Amino acid sequence: MGPLVKILISEPLPEVVRQDVTARLSQLGEVWASPDTSEETLAAQVREADIFVVRLAKITAKVIENARKLRVIVRPAVGVDNVDVAAATTAGIPIVYSPGSNSDSTAEHTFALILALAKGIPVGNSAAKEGRWAARGELTSQNRELAGATLGVIGLGPVGRRVAKLGAAFGMRVLAHSQAAQRDEAEETGAQLTDLETLFAQSDYVTIHAALTDRTRGLIGAEALAKMKPSAFLVNTARGPIIDETAVLEALNGGRLAGAALDVFSVEPPDPQHPLLLHPRVLVSPHVAGMSRDSTQRMYDFALEDMDRFLRGEPPIRILNPEALTTSRVKR
Repeated sequence: MGPLVKILISEPLPEVVRQDVTARLSQLGEVWASPDTSEETLAAQVREADIFVVRLAKITAKVIENARKLRVIVRPAVGVDNVDVAAATTAGIPIVYSPGSNSDSTAEHTFALILALAKGIPVGNSAAKEGRWAARGELTSQNRELAGATLGVIGLGPVGRRVAKLGAAFGMRVLAHSQAAQRDEAEETGAQLTDLETLFAQSDYVTIHAALTDRTRGLIGAEALAKMKPSAFLVNTARGPIIDETAVLEALNGGRLAGAALDVFSVEPPDPQHPLLLHPRVLVSPHVAGMSRDSTQRMYDFALEDMDRFLRGEPPIRILNPEALTTSRVKR
């Protein structure tokens, strides 16, 4: 693999994989973490790096311009929203990442939120611990069965397909909307492919599993919410900007939406006084749907496998910008 290399980590590694990943990286050379994630600090730190392992830090064009020795960016995650991909590609820096590594974790978390909404789990938990057993009456009138309800899945990628299968396993009628999936692919998951208007109008639960693009940004706004049943629930474990948070809040307060479960927000972390965080009919989690012990290990396994392949001169399996390979700085 050649001489030892210098490996910069944007932030300390997750505790669950820290020992394993640090040992594997240390076999290649010198490993260090940036003291902070400001653009100025990262731009200074990356000057001497051959490999840049990126976690949550924002990697701007300025940072990449300073990465004069960088051979490869390693992003152990599914999304790369925090990396200026165009700048990296122009600079001839390939990006390896981990698509599909957290599909099961995200789908399971999504369904946990759906079940919590349907069964009033948070309310019941609080009531029981506080000795308010009379809350059983309120919960009985609000709790629902999933069997026979309609689940609307927006996006039939790896996560959306898994959620659709879980919905079908619960006896739900599953509608799906996807720009890419074919009818037979949808039917394999137990879903019926349909247009967005039908999905909004007929679904009891609408769950988002689409990528954040110009087309999907603000997709769930006032117009979409007006088409949904007042008794429907909205779940988002994809990306925060896909929903218009102000429109969701207005729909909740106006009785046009029964509740919501949000793992993601347009700005993260959100302000502690964010009205959706404080709303009694909104469940939240801290952008953790795809994060589990298993998925985190898998993310790093995928990314480091392709990093190793790349440094050995072999084509990576999971590369985001293959066009960068033609001008790559790697020494083969």
